[in-house]
Amino acid sequence: MGVPPRVSREAVAQESPTEMASGIQDAQRRLTQQILGASGVVGTALGECAGTPCIKVLVVEETEDLRARIPEAFDGFLVVIQETGEIRARPARE
Repeated sequence: MGVPPRVSREAVAQESPTEMASGIQDAQRRLTQQILGASGVVGTALGECAGTPCIKVLVVEETEDLRARIPEAFDGFLVVIQETGEIRARPARE
């Protein structure tokens, strides 16, 4: 996967690191609010995909239904699906 069509690598490179971090964090927050309740979605994360900042959607199992519901790009940032299996909190140590 590459950079979404509406955002060129050159445009991304022109943003300062602070602008980039703020923008992708805001985008991640909004995307998380939209999809976190969906069956099979366990979280989101920020990452780098092919040298470009991206948003990762963490899922129990990647399915056709989830691929259809999760956008390939959001607010100009690439979105990738990452299969993680179930994520559970560890029990507290006593």
